[in-house]
Amino acid sequence: MKRIYFGADARARVLEGMKLSYDALSVTYGPLGGDVLIGSKYGPPTMTHDGDTVAGALYDLEDDESTYGRIEGIELMKAAADKLNKEVGDATTTASVLTYHLAKNATDYLNEGVNPQKLKKMIQVAGNEAVEILKTMGEKIDTKSQRAVEIATISAKDPVIGKIVGDTFRKIGGDGFVSVVEGRGTETTTEFINGFKVDKGYYSSLFVNDDKANRAVLSDVAVVLIEDKVEDKDILNTFIGKLFTAGKRDILFIVDELEANVLGELVSHKLEGARIVAIKPPSFGAVRSDKMQDLAILTGGKVITEKYGLKLQDAEAIDVGKVKSVIIGQESSTLIGGK
Repeated sequence: MKRIYFGADARARVLEGMKLSYDALSVTYGPLGGDVLIGSKYGPPTMTHDGDTVAGALYDLEDDESTYGRIEGIELMKAAADKLNKEVGDATTTASVLTYHLAKNATDYLNEGVNPQKLKKMIQVAGNEAVEILKTMGEKIDTKSQRAVEIATISAKDPVIGKIVGDTFRKIGGDGFVSVVEGRGTETTTEFINGFKVDKGYYSSLFVNDDKANRAVLSDVAVVLIEDKVEDKDILNTFIGKLFTAGKRDILFIVDELEANVLGELVSHKLEGARIVAIKPPSFGAVRSDKMQDLAILTGGKVITEKYGLKLQDAEAIDVGKVKSVIIGQESSTLIGGK
C-alpha cells in the first residue's frame, strides 16, 4: 500500500531513517571505534568493525507502515557512502556521519522556513570552502615510508597486518593493485603476481557474483578477446560449448560490442550457474585495437576478428588467453597473472 507524506512529516520520517543508520554506523567510527553484532535468519550472527557491512545489513528492515520514509533515509545514507567509497575505496562511516549531521541541520533550517534552494546553495558554497581547507591540511604519503605502515596499522588495529601492508606497498608502489582474499590457513601471507588493469567494467550488474563488493571475481580464467560486434547468439553458444568441453569454466569476454539478445544470452548463462562476465575493451578507435593486441600478448591468446582472419565461428578453445584471476568492477577490471 502506497503512502504519501509532505513537508515536515516527510522530512522527519526520512531523518529518522538516517539517524538509525547513523547510530549503527557511528559505533565503528575511527580506530578506537567499537564493533557491531549483526543477526542473521540463516546462520550465526556476525561481529564486524566494518561500516560498509553494517550499512548493508540495514536493508533487511521490514517494509511496513512504521518504516515508510525511514527506509528512504537509510538508502540516502548508503548512497552518500557508496559515492565516496567509489572515489576513495573506503570511509563509509565518515561519509555517513557527515551526511547525517548535514541533513539534521538542514532539516532544522527548513522547518524554520528557510528557502530550500537558497539553503542548497549555502551548503554547496560551504562544502567548497571546506574542501579547500582540507587540501591545505592534507599530507601526501609516500607508500614506501614508515608513515604508510603506521596508517595501515591504525586502520587494521593490528601491527602485524600494518607491517604486511607496508611491506607490500614498498614492493609494488602507489600504482600497484592489492587484492585481499580469505586464506585457508591461520597465517596472513602475501603473494606478488604480475597483472594489469583496464578502464572498463562489466556490461551488466547481473554479472556480479560478489554482492558485498559489487564486483565479479573469476579464477583460472579463459580470456576471450573479440574485436568485432557479436550479433548471433547461436554462434556464441557454440563457441562457449567449445570452451566448456575444453574444461574452461571461468570465462571473461572482452568484446567490442554485443547485441542486446547476445548480452542477454551471456547473462542467462551466468544466472544458470556459469561463471561468465563480459566487459568492453579499453580505450577507443585505433588505440583500442592496439590495446587488444597488448592483451593478447599478456594473456597468450588471439584477437578474434575478421580483420585478422579469425571469425568467432571458426575460433577454438586454443585461441583464448588465460590469467590466474580477474576482478571486475563497475568501471574497471584487473587481470592478474597473465602468461
